[in-house]
Amino acid sequence: MSGCNYKSRLDAFHDGQLDAEQSREMTEHLSGCEECSRELENLRGLSRALSQVRFEPISQIELARIHRNLALREDRSLFRLGLGLSAVAASILIISMAWLTQGPSKPSTTRTPIVSVGHLPAWEQMAMGTDPDRFPAGGIEAPGQVRPDNTGVAENMDLETANWMLEGVSR
Repeated sequence: MSGCNYKSRLDAFHDGQLDAEQSREMTEHLSGCEECSRELENLRGLSRALSQVRFEPISQIELARIHRNLALREDRSLFRLGLGLSAVAASILIISMAWLTQGPSKPSTTRTPIVSVGHLPAWEQMAMGTDPDRFPAGGIEAPGQVRPDNTGVAENMDLETANWMLEGVSR
C-alpha cells in the first residue's frame, strides 16, 4: 500500500468531482508523483475500455426471468431456514421428552438426625418446616431421634401464613 496521501482522491479527480482548488493541488502533485500518475493512467485506460462496451436493453421476458429466479432463490433460502429451525425445535422437544420421562428419583428413605434449630428465629424455623412450638429455644425433641429429610417446605402451616407467603412471592 502506498504512503501517498493523494492516492485516495485519484478517483474523485478522474471523475471531475474535486473543486477548483483541490484539482489544482492534484495536478501539481501528479507532476511530481510517478505512482499517482501511473494509477491515474490505469483509471483512464479502464474508463476507455468500459466506454467501448455496448449494452443492449433487457427485454421484458428476460427481466421477468431474472425476477422469477430471484424469487425462487429467496424461497429456497427461507425453506432452508425453516428446515433448520424445525430441526432445532425437534431436537429440543426430543431432549425435553427424554428428560421428562426420567422423572424424579425415588425419595430417599434415609433419615436425617434432628439438629438444634432453637437458636433460629421462629419465622425461619417455620420456613424450614420445623414447628417453633415443639422445639423451644435451645432444645431438640429427644436425643438421637430422627425425622424425614428437610424439604424446605413448612409442615402443618395454617392458611393465613400460606397466603401471606404467596402474596410475598407474587409481588
